[in-house]
Amino acid sequence: YFTGALTHLFYYKPVEGMIAPAGKLPVPENLDDLMPHFLTHFVPGWVSMVILLLVFSASMSSLSSLVLVSSSAIAVDFFSGLKRDATKEQVMLLMRVLCGVFVAISLVIALNKIDFIVNLMVISWGALAGAFLAPYCLGLFWKRTTKAGAIAGMISGLGTMLVLYELFGSQGVPVAGAAAMIVPVIVVPVVSLL
Repeated sequence: YFTGALTHLFYYKPVEGMIAPAGKLPVPENLDDLMPHFLTHFVPGWVSMVILLLVFSASMSSLSSLVLVSSSAIAVDFFSGLKRDATKEQVMLLMRVLCGVFVAISLVIALNKIDFIVNLMVISWGALAGAFLAPYCLGLFWKRTTKAGAIAGMISGLGTMLVLYELFGSQGVPVAGAAAMIVPVIVVPVVSLL
């Protein structure tokens, strides 16, 4: 993030009639190419390798954490909650299969070179935070939170994110994410009190 935020010191946005600043390069067409271009043109090779290793390790740890949490949430919480007589072996097998499925989905996304990865992250984290932040926090710290209030908060948070994203598109993603976190803070207590 630090190097990404400082790239404006090395690049300029070309404007018609503007003379190129000395030592600066024009911003690449595809902003996803900015960091690779920066690392190959302005940074010593050994520093690029260290940054690349850090990115790989962060990506791998994030992927493994998300895959394990997602598969266990579905297998343990959802599947074994619906099928009470599920054995540990069945749940473990489902978790392993889901780990493979989630890794395969990640691979497909990576191979298709989706260039809106930042919006995808904001959408997913906005949806997750919208769905779970208020029910989780209020469930822990407010004794009058009910199951109906928590479910209403989850639905309202996710719904707010999806509706605002459809209305405003990718430009409104940060607003949609923020609103998705605020709406359930109101919905959970109101529904719980009702």
